[in-house]
Amino acid sequence: MNENLDLTKILKYCPKGWKFWSSIFGEVEFDQIVESINFKNLKYVNIKKNNVTWSFYSDATFPIDNIKSDEILLYP
Repeated sequence: MNENLDLTKILKYCPKGWKFWSSIFGEVEFDQIVESINFKNLKYVNIKKNNVTWSFYSDATFPIDNIKSDEILLYP
């Protein structure tokens, strides 16, 4: 995994609704970038599918039971 990957910087000007692929959700749409209220340096990429929103970490991994996934799970 690329430790320097930061989707929040890459997707800074991404239009809402842009299509992405997730190996756990299939085709999804970009919603927004969200900064954590508790941790200033922690940002998330929110994606939507069927009006349900999920948050991915900025390195394209996904929180599963409060544990960071080992693999990248969100692709352009």
